[in-house]
Amino acid sequence: MLRAAVFDLDHTLFDPTSLPRTLFDGLEAHVRRVAANHLPEAVVDAAIADAWRLPFDRVVAKHQLPPTVSAAWHEAASALEVTTPLQPYEDVVRALRHLPLRRFLLTTGFRRLQESKLRELGLASLFLAVYIDALDPPGPAGKRALLRQLLQEQELSPSEVVVFGDRADDELSAAQSLGIVAVQVVRPGVVASSEVPWRISTFDGLLTLLPQLSGAGAA
Repeated sequence: MLRAAVFDLDHTLFDPTSLPRTLFDGLEAHVRRVAANHLPEAVVDAAIADAWRLPFDRVVAKHQLPPTVSAAWHEAASALEVTTPLQPYEDVVRALRHLPLRRFLLTTGFRRLQESKLRELGLASLFLAVYIDALDPPGPAGKRALLRQLLQEQELSPSEVVVFGDRADDELSAAQSLGIVAVQVVRPGVVASSEVPWRISTFDGLLTLLPQLSGAGAA
């Protein structure tokens, strides 16, 4: 029987592309200055574009950013903070408020930025605990490790938890590897994955889905 639900943040509860572009002007300018003598402009353009949909460490790996560039990017991103109100996807608040399960948040990113997004979204009070796989030093532990930590700290078994997220290769694969049922939330721009058998496009109707998820495991 399900007792808890774990939610990813970006592309699950919140569209990160709705963040004000001006928030990243200083970061982008700094990265471009540092990268000018190390990378073709086209590579920098592609890396910055990917940063809107991929975690920083994946951007670094995908575009093979040299240490000088990744360090400059990391330093600038660590200082980012949202100070203006944000809006979650329109179905989020009503769904979470009526969900008869303990609710937790699991997100990857720079700690200061992720905490400020959660604050400005007004969602913090909807969760019993927030787990951030922080990219700040000493570096990310990985969502699998944080899910294991969550299970231990909250005294939950894998069969009692469901994880909602957008990435089949991140929080959802981590959940499945632990025997936790995973549900992909296919928001606009998210590619549906055949590796995740449970998929929804909205949290509307979530209450009717819960009986089907209960005891489903990661099969």
